[in-house]
Amino acid sequence: MPKSKRDKLISLTKTKKRGTKENKNKLIEEIRQCVEEYDNLYVFDYSNIRANHIKEIRAHFKSDSKIFMTKNKVMRVALGATQADEVSENIHTLTRYLTSLRGLLFTSRPKEEVLSYFNDFKRKDFPRVGFVANKTITLEQGPLQGFPSSMEERLTKLGLPIRLDNRVIELLYPYTLCTYGEPITANQAKLLKHFGHDIAEVSVDLVCRYDKKTNNVEKLMDVSEEEDGEEDDEEMQD
Repeated sequence: MPKSKRDKLISLTKTKKRGTKENKNKLIEEIRQCVEEYDNLYVFDYSNIRANHIKEIRAHFKSDSKIFMTKNKVMRVALGATQADEVSENIHTLTRYLTSLRGLLFTSRPKEEVLSYFNDFKRKDFPRVGFVANKTITLEQGPLQGFPSSMEERLTKLGLPIRLDNRVIELLYPYTLCTYGEPITANQAKLLKHFGHDIAEVSVDLVCRYDKKTNNVEKLMDVSEEEDGEEDDEEMQD
């Protein structure tokens, strides 16, 4: 007696893998289509910025350009990592710069306009661990304005010398949040954010540019061509 199709087991894991492969193939085709459509391709480094900054950049280029931020291996395959595989003459030499957290910007905007935008793209941000403080910030002794009593335990765990007096958090003595020239610790980074001190400045670096008209890859910053990071597992495009 034939086995009922209702009894057939379907592996959800395998289904997911096929779906992932299909998505990657679609992404590869989209990147290759952009090579045909746009005059210039830039590799940019976004390791120092946050999601809100990425959103701002995407909005700026959304009307006439295309941004891809996905796994480096996927972008290399799409462009062609060797001369035999490249989708446009000499574009394979660009793929060596696809390391760590880097993305692709396809655009036909003038080079001067693109360089000017990224040169001017400087945003204030809260410092991360390891950032070298560019100033000394000290809190004065006394009541901490704007902090509810529920914050007492959290601030105490971060090392702040405080007490709760009639539901008001008070700093027992002057406390230095950070010292000029010294790296920021994890607790300091959290405290600086709590107190609203965005002393860091972030930017996006353009790594190189591929000109489709000349098939030339222009290096725009000093980078290592050997390192290869795959920390960026997210697949995003605009």
